[in-house]
Amino acid sequence: MTFEDNASNSIKLRSIILEDFPNVLKWSKNDAFCLANDWELHRDEQELYKWWLHCVNHLAEDSIRLGIDFENELIGYADLAHIKNN
Repeated sequence: MTFEDNASNSIKLRSIILEDFPNVLKWSKNDAFCLANDWELHRDEQELYKWWLHCVNHLAEDSIRLGIDFENELIGYADLAHIKNN
């Protein structure tokens, strides 16, 4: 089995859920992650939770945020958008 075969079977896109918050909180405590992803450093946990709750519950007409799982662990998310007139 090649890496590509293994990776394609291990990486999945899925809906984000509130239960993903512990992963998001872990990311927020990693300064290198925050700097690489343009996140504010040392973000308040309650404020971060409110933001994630909004991300989970916000249904936009022209975009969707999907979780990226690798080997059944959330490792990130992707924002997909339909940009009109482009």
